[in-house]
Amino acid sequence: GVEELMTALEISCLLGEGETVGCLLTVHGLVGSRADDFRVPFLALSGPCDVELCGDAQCLSVLQALAAGCEPDFLSKVGVNEKDHSLLSFACSGKLEKSVDFLL
Repeated sequence: GVEELMTALEISCLLGEGETVGCLLTVHGLVGSRADDFRVPFLALSGPCDVELCGDAQCLSVLQALAAGCEPDFLSKVGVNEKDHSLLSFACSGKLEKSVDFLL
């Protein structure tokens, strides 16, 4: 099969590294200009959620970094993922209370 290459930003989101996400956005500029950029916030909610020790707090740190480093209203423009989840419904399904509060 075809392997999908991930950017440093995508990997940082997946690993729940909010500080790294913030640094990458500072150095490389804003996201939101390409269709692929809209999947980045979903990576933030899908990666660390599986790890009981970090979970919601790390998801929240990435969402906050994305909100601070991206174009205005970026998180509200993301749309839905391949399973028709919005960011909010995806966070709710993962029981990520802090992330849900932030998205509201």
